[in-house]
Amino acid sequence: MKKLVIILTVLLVAVSMGAFAQVTDTATLNLSGTVGDFVSITVNPDPAATSLALSSGQATQLQVGTVTVSANVAYDVTVASANNFDFTDGTNTLAYSFYYDGALVASSGANVESGTTANGATRPVAVTYAAAGPSLPTGTYSDTLTFTITGP
Repeated sequence: MKKLVIILTVLLVAVSMGAFAQVTDTATLNLSGTVGDFVSITVNPDPAATSLALSSGQATQLQVGTVTVSANVAYDVTVASANNFDFTDGTNTLAYSFYYDGALVASSGANVESGTTANGATRPVAVTYAAAGPSLPTGTYSDTLTFTITGP
């Protein structure tokens, strides 16, 4: 009888432990997203950009602004001049030289920078020009530069 009580006790303990056993289940959630190609360019003019002393000339590079480039892909930056790097009043012109990050830009529409990625890289832009001669009529002379960043 003693053996029977021990066996029943063991069974009772085993059954009661099973009744309190924890039940679990597992499920997963996979997360993913896509980062698309990104290119961005901004131009910040310096005050000198709109107050050039054309009568005096500018023999050394005068910074007229900065260009900021951001990209998470390979990119190219080009700059195009509306007047082929001439200041004009609509009739008369005064040639100037344009510099991107210290390098002379040879022609309008030229590629001035290429890279694989850029995280807010800032480049100075500058001009030089000869003094306007006495044959150049009084007036307001200007040019418009367009900077373009292109990715794949």
